[in-house]
Amino acid sequence: MGKNYMPSNALAFLNFVKNLMRYATANYSRWDISQATLNELQLLVDAYEAAVEVSENPDTRTSASIMRRNETRSALEKKLRPFVQGQLEYNELVTDDDLLAMALPVHDRTPTKHPAPHSRPALEVTPTNNREHTVRAANQHTGKDTKPADAYGVRYVSDIRDTPPLNADDLRHSVFSRKTIHVYEYSEENRGKTAYYAACYENSKGEPGPWSDIVSAIIP
Repeated sequence: MGKNYMPSNALAFLNFVKNLMRYATANYSRWDISQATLNELQLLVDAYEAAVEVSENPDTRTSASIMRRNETRSALEKKLRPFVQGQLEYNELVTDDDLLAMALPVHDRTPTKHPAPHSRPALEVTPTNNREHTVRAANQHTGKDTKPADAYGVRYVSDIRDTPPLNADDLRHSVFSRKTIHVYEYSEENRGKTAYYAACYENSKGEPGPWSDIVSAIIP
């Protein structure tokens, strides 16, 4: 739900929130919402309404009264937005008609599916310092470091071996990163040995795409 569904005008916001509270008070038991939560919100609504009355009265309208009105609105919104998003928007008992009656936008309740990535990173390994390798998972379609749209991050696997691995599953060490460049640092005793690497993209659920080719380099 967007952040701009609440009116910016003081009186319009007051009418919006009073209507929402009237409807919620009449239906909270059907929605399985705590009355204590509504009571807490109602106290903030009452405080805001009183502040609006003072700030809109020509006899009492001052910069201090306007500031007070804005402060009470801020306190109300701080509680109201989480209530709307947590208790109404994702509440299966709140219908689309309920949302419309409270002047709230009707949203798509079907979760967006994020399939596993289908692209393979083009992996490169470069000795960049003593006992250090920099591994780059480039976008094979663009050659750039930007991940494809269906990738949340990169799963890197590595191992120091005497013989080449048959596949990425033979590489014992695994690390996930949101970045497409990962630096490996090794101890002095590993100098001259061969390190092997592979990588795949993962979506936000940790579902992997296909593995890259296995690359290798001697540890300098």
